[in-house]
Amino acid sequence: MVADRNWTEYQLSLEAWRADMEAQLRAEDGWLSTIGLYWLKPGENTLGSASACDVVLPKSLPRKIGVLDFDGKTAILRVTEPVEVLANGVPTRSAPLQDDHDDSEPTIISIGSVSFYIIRRRDQYGVRVKDSNSHARRAFGGRAWFPLDERFRVQATFHTYAAARAIEVENSAGRMASLANVGTVEFELQGKRLRLKAFAAKDNQLWLIFRDSTSGVSTYGAGRFVYADVSDAGIVDLDFNRAYHPPCAFTHFATCPLPPKENVLPIPIQAGERSPE
Repeated sequence: MVADRNWTEYQLSLEAWRADMEAQLRAEDGWLSTIGLYWLKPGENTLGSASACDVVLPKSLPRKIGVLDFDGKTAILRVTEPVEVLANGVPTRSAPLQDDHDDSEPTIISIGSVSFYIIRRRDQYGVRVKDSNSHARRAFGGRAWFPLDERFRVQATFHTYAAARAIEVENSAGRMASLANVGTVEFELQGKRLRLKAFAAKDNQLWLIFRDSTSGVSTYGAGRFVYADVSDAGIVDLDFNRAYHPPCAFTHFATCPLPPKENVLPIPIQAGERSPE
């Protein structure tokens, strides 16, 4: 009875997690609302719906709104037209914009249903544009999942490094990214001893980026993400039923890191998120 109760609790927990993943994706500012990514150049970057602008916004907005003055590290918004513009919910005509570097909260600029903010990727800065009324958000048919399979929830061992090692990987935008590799996770699945490089995450969790033989067949071709709890003793609850497609599966304007070659598994992981039929 205890085992049955624990299994039921696990099923309910997983269903709640999947529902939350769906809600995050469908949210007004979720990845489905992302409609553009524009890399900034030094100096003046024009902003508006005109195709000649450096940062092109939806046709629902005026052809010209203002400029982003960029000195190589900081972008300052200057609104030059009679348009209502909000910075973190407050009306503004000019404002320096905080970027998203080091998990900082970026300054969100809102104009009607459209918003944008500054992203930093190494020494490059870009403008990510979102529209809560995007076609992708309105037309989305929902995430798809493999049936829950307890065989893909395994106990793994975390082999930590004395200090994190920076490794370079390519991202979905074709640029290089540096990730903090904190150790390796070793486990057995389908009769094979396997290992994945693990990356830093929050509070007793590891972040794993992987591909397997389902990638590009029944799951997203670039790979999937999964977070795993790790105990102080180095025991990892590795549950591939919680593997999910990264943001770049839903928009061309994400900058998702791709798996290092060591994280390509030679087996099919038929668990977690799959591609829609």
